[in-house]
Amino acid sequence: MILLLGLPALLSMWLRAPTQVPAYGDAGSAASTRQSAASISGTVVTLAKKPEPIAGATVVVRRIDPARQSAPDDIDGGSTTDQQGRFVISGLTAGTYELRAAKPGYVPTEYDATRPGEVGRGVVLASGQSLAGLTVTLPRAGVISGTVVDGAGVPVARLPVAARRASSPTSTVRTVLTDHLGAYRLHGLPPGEYLVVASPADRAAVPVEAPSGGGIGDYAPVFYPGTINADQAARVKVDAGIETDAIDLMMVRSGTTQIAGVVFDVDGQPAVGALVSLSSAGGVQSVARGSSGSDGSFRILNVAPGQYTLTARLTRVTEARPDTSGHFTIRALPAGEYLIAVLEHLDPDDLDRPNLLDAIAGTALKVRLREGEVTAQSLRLPRIP
Repeated sequence: MILLLGLPALLSMWLRAPTQVPAYGDAGSAASTRQSAASISGTVVTLAKKPEPIAGATVVVRRIDPARQSAPDDIDGGSTTDQQGRFVISGLTAGTYELRAAKPGYVPTEYDATRPGEVGRGVVLASGQSLAGLTVTLPRAGVISGTVVDGAGVPVARLPVAARRASSPTSTVRTVLTDHLGAYRLHGLPPGEYLVVASPADRAAVPVEAPSGGGIGDYAPVFYPGTINADQAARVKVDAGIETDAIDLMMVRSGTTQIAGVVFDVDGQPAVGALVSLSSAGGVQSVARGSSGSDGSFRILNVAPGQYTLTARLTRVTEARPDTSGHFTIRALPAGEYLIAVLEHLDPDDLDRPNLLDAIAGTALKVRLREGEVTAQSLRLPRIP
């Protein structure tokens, strides 16, 4: 992962060196396959001591191209596994591909990822080449379930309940609505620890011109086991294939309010699209995150009483990957100063870790770009604190 921190802008980039996967078939000579279609085949299995094939899993590939202007969910080919968990994706051109498998009840996983949710290493495919013997391992998903009631014990229907990563509380993994009995079921969760929160309104920072919703007198968002303070929330452990039930919540009426303001840049001009974050006073838990509007304004809704830290920074995000020789290109950067660093095996959610960016900046390379300038920089992987 490459982090390019502008001053004051921040540009985060996922860059992972692809790995050449051994071919299990004869691709033929370069001359005979130059114009031929390529293919990828393999098996999807369970993550267990004795892996079992998974039938009916969906396997898709997406070509990795830093210059490609496409949506992240665009795909270049796909297949469904048979009863033996086997798949074949053909008709592909030469290039590097992301390979991902998914099935309800399991955690979607990329090929060669070391854990769920991590970006896997790319599969390099030559023209006319047939890559066989690839194995994608899917862990069984976990479930959190429970009920939500109000202060009188009456079930609260159609209330959003979310599971957030305990290591990154602004990262919501799944959100569902309670049914008419106040029951909820958060399914498809990767194994790990979560904070469970019931919230009558989204507390993301939104442009001030957006509909406000919520306000003073509304129910405050409540974290399990029953606190409006994120720092006091209990962690709910989720194991693969296990349902953790009886995670019940009672809504609390605490006179919530809003926080609104305007973000300005160093020149005193309204900062459009600035990242606005609200965290607990101790900085242990993030409470809300969003962006400023066209006039630099923002509003954070449904904030419970307490002390908080409010921060803002200009942020730009793009995605790219290096080629097989480790070369990468970052285009369309405005003139200015940047700090650039390369990281490996970092979960995207770790970007919310306190002081992580400060630690990265301490070992980063400082680069100043003039208008239209092209520069080449060599990076080395540092130790992650």
